[in-house]
Amino acid sequence: MHHGQAAATHAKMIGTTEKHSKYNDFKHPPLVLASGSPRRHSLLKSLGFLFHVEVSGAEEKQSGLGPAELALANAKLKATEVLERSVRASHSWVIGADTVVSLDERLLGKPRSREEVCSHLRALSGKTHKVITGLALLSRGKTPLLEATT
Repeated sequence: MHHGQAAATHAKMIGTTEKHSKYNDFKHPPLVLASGSPRRHSLLKSLGFLFHVEVSGAEEKQSGLGPAELALANAKLKATEVLERSVRASHSWVIGADTVVSLDERLLGKPRSREEVCSHLRALSGKTHKVITGLALLSRGKTPLLEATT
């Protein structure tokens, strides 16, 4: 999606028909990114979004769901926790995201040590695996705008 398409999509999301060259020009509450991920921060910034970072303190689910369902459930947990806790988020759209890796439909947990990173890389080496990101875009008192896995 190029910048013009992204701007039109953003305008539609927030209910304005004004045309601007940058998202920051919109007169609307900013987005809140419920993540401390430098990659997610960089991605939103590169797209020109005005946003604040509020790292979620939600305890992620670790099992009991398939990989795609787990990623989406954790994304919703993160966005919901920030939405309920943060005054800044109370008038904003909150983006929650979670990424999981699965190998042969088996979820690989997030590595907690260098040894686990090496173990995961050995398990993945030469094999087809899936990297799944769940995404939730929520706002207080509004129907979720987006719930997706990629």
